[in-house]
Amino acid sequence: ERLLARIAAGDRGQPLTELYRRYEYRLYALGLSLFEDAGLAAELVQATFVRLWQVAGEFDPAAQAARDFLFGLAKQTAVDIAREPSTRMPASGHGRAGEAARARDPKRQGDPGQDGLERTIDDLLEGVMCREALGSLLDQHREVLELSRDRRLKQREVAAQLGLPLGTVKIRTYYGLRALKLALAEQGVEV
Repeated sequence: ERLLARIAAGDRGQPLTELYRRYEYRLYALGLSLFEDAGLAAELVQATFVRLWQVAGEFDPAAQAARDFLFGLAKQTAVDIAREPSTRMPASGHGRAGEAARARDPKRQGDPGQDGLERTIDDLLEGVMCREALGSLLDQHREVLELSRDRRLKQREVAAQLGLPLGTVKIRTYYGLRALKLALAEQGVEV
């Protein structure tokens, strides 16, 4: 919030560099998830920070967290990128933003319009935040949660794979889920 206030006051040097350092990877991951194209993901990062530089004065710390403000700008930027002519989308035409943009064509089944694209972006933002929160856990907690989620293993199967007693896996799962819930709450994700 202090960095945004400094940017709004005209200091475009260190505060902008620091925010970029903190959020570049998350925004890039969001862009890759949306567009499945490294160039468009990089464009999302760059355009989001240009937009931030332009509208930093609109940030109200009483209304929202700095992270929410920045991701709101990223969401608007992603919508703008997805609306660009198809020459800007990946050659394959794949990507969740591309699918949502094509789905906005009224000639196709229904017209989810802007809401469909924004829902896609919201879902991906939440996924990026969840991966980040999962990455903040202790290795032993993250390991059991990832095996359960990614490989869809039951706790007994996780115990067998890790060579641990079932009780240990249950305890690690319990504390891992608690820590994950706290990490997500810190990021503003409701669970």
